Amino acid sequence: MARSQAARLAAEHAANVARFELDVARAALARTAGLQAGGPGETIDVRAPVDAQVLKLARESEGAVQAGQSLLEIGNPETLEVEVEVLSTQAVKIAPGSRVLFDRWGGDTLLQGAVRIVEPTGFTKVSALGVEEQRVRVIVDFTSNRDQWRRLGDGYRVEARFVIWEGAEVLQIPAGALFRDRDGWAVYAVEAGRARMKAVQIGQRAGLVAEVKAGLAVGESIVNHPDDKIRDGVKVKPRALSRQHSGGAAGGHFTRARPRRPRPVPATSCRGNRCRAGVVRPARASRRAARAVAALATTRRRRSARTPAGRTSAASAARTAPRSAKSPSPARSPISWRASRT
Repeated sequence: MARSQAARLAAEHAANVARFELDVARAALARTAGLQAGGPGETIDVRAPVDAQVLKLARESEGAVQAGQSLLEIGNPETLEVEVEVLSTQAVKIAPGSRVLFDRWGGDTLLQGAVRIVEPTGFTKVSALGVEEQRVRVIVDFTSNRDQWRRLGDGYRVEARFVIWEGAEVLQIPAGALFRDRDGWAVYAVEAGRARMKAVQIGQRAGLVAEVKAGLAVGESIVNHPDDKIRDGVKVKPRALSRQHSGGAAGGHFTRARPRRPRPVPATSCRGNRCRAGVVRPARASRRAARAVAALATTRRRRSARTPAGRTSAASAARTAPRSAKSPSPARSPISWRASRT
């Protein structure tokens, strides 16, 4: 009974498929009949579902297309959205409605937006360094006035910054001034020209700066980027103030006091000498000649020391003879040539 019912269902399905193929063949025959008779081809109107502009043409030339194939893309530039790819470890801190700041988009003003949705699924993407990362797409809507971002279009590049926490009158210091002290954080504060280690309580961190909840007061000076030479009680003196870290508890950069070392005066012009590392030095050829002259003088002194005064050895005479009595060259020979007949 079950087999006969399955066979009947299969036969009905095959009949439906055959009926569909027959309808497709009839439709194709009806379309080509007019062309074969010399009449115009059938024109099909494709209407856009919304009022928009053409953004992309998938097919620019005529040809056969399949059902469901994309012909063009349309969109409304008045309702743009931003798709941002963030790491999955950062996506868990972003909530719908979070404030977003857009910069480096080409305009002079800072644009603002709000997170509409954080997609629940992620994907794997290889970074520029060849590292596989899990990323999540975040959809953001513009909240700034349309006149501010009117020149933006589909596919344009922007840089987004998500505001996951903000506060008023926050005491902050450079993150480079922090270092680990057992289970907590500490900094070197400057008191009466000496470095004093103070334990601090850190709150929120944002890259180059960190929030200080306790341990420091407004206006205190601290040591930024302390090295292993900085200890509690070491004398320090301020270096040039940093524009980036001015204000708050960061009074500027400090370093250990040490005597100033003499430095060579940089060369302004060499004029034939080689300039290396800002110091004028003699040329390499001059140094070679000086070494050769010194070696020749040393050799002569050794020979004169070995030979007694008033006597000359046979070996030295044999060596010096070719130098003192040279044979004349053929070009300087006193022989004259005369023309003769043969």
